[in-house]
Amino acid sequence: MHKIVLIFVIGILLLGGISVVGINTIKTMTDTNPPEIPGISGPSYITVGDEYIYGFATTDPEGDDVYYFVDWGDGTYSNWIGPYYSGTEAAAHHIYAEKGTITIHAKAKDNSGVESDWATYIPQWRHEISQQINPLFYNFIPCHRIIIEE
Repeated sequence: MHKIVLIFVIGILLLGGISVVGINTIKTMTDTNPPEIPGISGPSYITVGDEYIYGFATTDPEGDDVYYFVDWGDGTYSNWIGPYYSGTEAAAHHIYAEKGTITIHAKAKDNSGVESDWATYIPQWRHEISQQINPLFYNFIPCHRIIIEE
């Protein structure tokens, strides 16, 4: 993407009946530096149905504002969120509806639309203790309790 800065100055100088006209030309500056790959912060362990907040932060070499796009890893995506000042952390909320392999990807873009590479974050599923105890194990505990108490 390009930023075009238009500098168009017409100066008229009258000196003893002589007019001098000066015209400056168009100056184009190219914004070719993408924002840095964003950092992702947030919970390392997740559970189905709970809401989680993740943070995203990056800087832009030109100091432009930045926007973030998030692929939540479960088939859902955010729209571009922002703008945020370069270096400021943005927050986004998400709820996972079902278990599966989750890899969060995020990228940033600046005001000119120049995009960073993708960042990756891999949360883990929280282990849930089963409510069903093996009946043989359950029956084993009382037998040994009697032996220990005697």
